[in-house]
Amino acid sequence: AGFKMMIGEEKGTISALVALVLSSLMTFITVIPFLLKIEQLQLSIYGAIGIFVLGLFFTEKSFQLLQKQTETAARKVLVNSYIYLPVMQLIYVFDKFLTQ
Repeated sequence: AGFKMMIGEEKGTISALVALVLSSLMTFITVIPFLLKIEQLQLSIYGAIGIFVLGLFFTEKSFQLLQKQTETAARKVLVNSYIYLPVMQLIYVFDKFLTQ
C-alpha cells in the first residue's frame, strides 16, 4: 500500500539510533511513577526495579542493533518489543494489587 515503516530511506544507522534513543527514553519514562511518587500510578520499589531491568534488557537489544545493524539484530528488537510491553504492563498490574 506504499506505507514506509522504517525511519530514513534505507536500512542503517539512523533507524538503529532512533530505536536506541526511544528505548532508553521509554525505560526512563516507565520508572517515573516511582521517582515522582505519582499517586494514581503507585509503583513499589520491586516493581520499579523489575521494570527498570526489563527496560535495560530492551535497551541493550537496541544497542546491539546499532552495533551490528543486521536483520537478525532487528528481529531480536522486534521480538523483544512483543515481550517487553505486555510484561511491563503485567508488572504494573501485579504491583498495584500485591502492594495494597
